[in-house]
Amino acid sequence: MNLFDRYAAGSFLFAIYARCRWSDMRAVNSFDFDVSTEENHVHGFLGFTTFNHKTASQVARHGLPLPLVAPIWGLEAPAWGLMWKKVAREAGVDFSEAFAGPVLPAPLKNGTWGSRSVGSSEASKWLLALLNKVSDNLETVSSHSLKCTTLSWLAKAGADEAHRLVLGHHSSGRGSLEIYSRDMLAAPLRTLEGVLRQIRVGALQPDRTRSGIIQKPTRDDCRDTDPQNSGTEEQPGREASSSSSSSSTSSSDSDSADNESDAEDQIGHWAKLSQDNKHQQSWGIRTMYQHKLSKVVHLEADSEKRQFECGIIASHEHEIVTQTLFLEARKCKRCQKAVGEA
Repeated sequence: MNLFDRYAAGSFLFAIYARCRWSDMRAVNSFDFDVSTEENHVHGFLGFTTFNHKTASQVARHGLPLPLVAPIWGLEAPAWGLMWKKVAREAGVDFSEAFAGPVLPAPLKNGTWGSRSVGSSEASKWLLALLNKVSDNLETVSSHSLKCTTLSWLAKAGADEAHRLVLGHHSSGRGSLEIYSRDMLAAPLRTLEGVLRQIRVGALQPDRTRSGIIQKPTRDDCRDTDPQNSGTEEQPGREASSSSSSSSTSSSDSDSADNESDAEDQIGHWAKLSQDNKHQQSWGIRTMYQHKLSKVVHLEADSEKRQFECGIIASHEHEIVTQTLFLEARKCKRCQKAVGEA
């Protein structure tokens, strides 16, 4: 296949293994490549962060991004994540720490990538065009199928319910900010890797009926036997440390206070990152008001009445701002609708 199709295939695999809605991938930030080599075997994760997701308004006050993390190993050899990173480079997509934009940009007629993201309906058509090469049983397949695939495998494997919730980007009840914590993902990601390994060796066959899902292993794990595993061109982005491993283990058993504290540490990290004005934005030349507590940003409609486009009147809890962090996640939806943005 051509590079555009190969890169798109990798994007669909990322959505599967990172349990993403397609809308989560429309505008991402900061590519992360966390891969290490032990005993000549490569393993690890890759991912992005996004401020544009379904529950962004719930964390607008904190400005925390949602981590989208996928294991580099799927169901077959070679490691799909390493191959995708290589194909991305060949296709002119720069997977660097400063990456920002859509995971799958819309291709242009001149053979380059555009700036907008491929929409969900476009993604469905592209996905079906790729899968039509190997299957004709695709009546129920669309871009909406991507997120639920691995979550379905986890459920059939009997994986811990709390881990499944976190992997699906939902709170398990331990803390309201736990799904925005990278450390809280560590144990659930190990659970996901364990389920993928069961499928690779044939011990879990999720396409069978309930009575045949669990079988005896019938083959070796291709992750351990892949002859290209130790010879990949990709070098680890950073070595996995023992401290991160131990902290992730303890975090799986931490209470809600610990989870909130970890998330608060990330708030400081992103506040420092934003000092380069990368996330400092203004709403055109219009006057903006921001609520001091919720951080929701309104657009002024009438300066004399101090009334917003949404109809709300400014109070002592609102202040005029010229710029604000993470504006797209904090805009008042009704103000956006009033000015034709939503």
